[in-house]
This record gives sequence, C-alpha cells and structure tokens, in this order.
Amino acid sequence: MGKTIDIGRGNDTPEQQPQQPKFNIADSVEMKCDECDSTVFISAVKFRKISKLLAGTPQDVIIPLEIYVCGSCGAINTALYMETLKQIGINETNIST
Repeated sequence: MGKTIDIGRGNDTPEQQPQQPKFNIADSVEMKCDECDSTVFISAVKFRKISKLLAGTPQDVIIPLEIYVCGSCGAINTALYMETLKQIGINETNIST
C-alpha cells in the first residue's frame, strides 16, 4: 500500500488558539475621574499637528488621538491619555492636556 502525504498544513503540529485571560469583572477596580470622582467617561478626540517641514510631507500631518473625558466635569483622564501617547511613541510626562 502507498504512503499518504499531507501537503495541506505545512507542519505536523495543530494550530493552537491563544489562551484568553481568565478574570472576573468583580475583580476589577472602577476608574474614577481625577477631579470629581465620577465614574462615567465620554470618548473624545484630541488632535496633534506635525509641521510639514518636520514630517517631510507637502502638508502638515494631523494625528487624531482618542481620549476619555469625564461625563460630569469634562476633565481629561490623565492615565488613559498618557497611555494613548505611549502607544504612538510619545513618552513625555509634561505634555499639557
């Protein structure tokens, strides 16, 4: 009898799904506004501009940044804003919000 060759998978190890973290929402801590302790935030967008001279492009570059503002007093949640900046490579802590 002839030998069977599987050419479809490329290797003999089955693909494994990444494991999802296991946690309970009851273990979480509710985030509060730095100014008024409200727990409701609204998604907003803040824009940063890079000069066309610095960017080397024909026009200035506009970068939208998603931020969260307090639904009660409108304050920007500093922790979430700084995390957004870190994701795009800005590590300064003295950026005005």
